[in-house]
Amino acid sequence: MGKFEAVIFDVDGTLFDSREAFYIMVYEVSKMLGWKQPEKGKVIKLIGLPNHEISRKLVSMISSSANSDYETKKYEELVAKLWEPYYLPKYVKLYPGVKETLNYLRKDGLRMAVVSNGSRSEIPKYLKNGGIYEFFQVIITADDVNEPKPSPEPILKALRELNVSKEKCIMVGDTLIDGISARRAGVKVALLTWGIEDEEEIRKFNPDYILSKIEDLKELVADP
Repeated sequence: MGKFEAVIFDVDGTLFDSREAFYIMVYEVSKMLGWKQPEKGKVIKLIGLPNHEISRKLVSMISSSANSDYETKKYEELVAKLWEPYYLPKYVKLYPGVKETLNYLRKDGLRMAVVSNGSRSEIPKYLKNGGIYEFFQVIITADDVNEPKPSPEPILKALRELNVSKEKCIMVGDTLIDGISARRAGVKVALLTWGIEDEEEIRKFNPDYILSKIEDLKELVADP
């Protein structure tokens, strides 16, 4: 085993490509509610935020109603009925190379966790649909903490449950939210260039490591 004993992964944009799935759902739900059609780039940028924050930002972006609380409730009711049973399994895809990389890390003796701002009900569905649930000893969602990312709380909780020190763990994510959360927790962070965040913003953030493909993680964790 190299310099790390554990890896904490984000989910959306890191292990799974959920961009099209999320946009298609927002587009179709907006039509159902009679809202104007959302701008794709702005919608995708919301991925990674806690679900209720996504809802509020979407409503302010595309609903013409002055009653934002009512509109947010209508949107969330539809999403609760449609996202997990339909859009998630149909459109969310595991990124190429993820399963092979996780298998390599497990064989190398690393413990693994996921830390996501998604819900307790949806994140296990991602992992099971992608065939990677078995790789993770710990799953921390927004429902399991008082403050989700970018707070350090979910990463610190994952460290405790993994029984690993912050010096021996690395966080792998794709957004500045992941990077900020890891830094506040005192954990090294590797940010990916294929997810939600623009590569330019990732480089400005200056994470400990930048990965251009998931397979690069094998070499990173193996280095002494």
